[in-house]
Amino acid sequence: ISQTPAARTTVMFTATWPQEIRALAEEFLKDPVRVSIGSQDLTANHQITQHVEVVEPMEKEKRLPQLLAKYAKELKGQTGQGGGAARIIVFALYKKEAARVEQTLQRLGHKAAAIHGDMTQDQRTRALQAFK
Repeated sequence: ISQTPAARTTVMFTATWPQEIRALAEEFLKDPVRVSIGSQDLTANHQITQHVEVVEPMEKEKRLPQLLAKYAKELKGQTGQGGGAARIIVFALYKKEAARVEQTLQRLGHKAAAIHGDMTQDQRTRALQAFK
């Protein structure tokens, strides 16, 4: 920051706005303005159930279809959707892994779509629309 001109416009983007980021903005920015889209509270959607399972790297490809079957069955039982498909989001650490998971799930007969940074916005939007 010391190497930047005094007369400048600085813009910070963040998906969350924790106290540490607010303090950073106050320290380095003159008269900061905060623009928020959506809720100001960091709350999770209460209609979403999150399951986390730590799996050894060599077991991931074998374990994922088992977990999908397990949770899809639970979801159908909870909602009474006998014939409807459960919607499940799988997060991957790397773009290449997201694409590999997508291909693996499609090969196993699941409707799957990856979303990652190498995709155009149009491709991401289409993948998201297919999920809804």
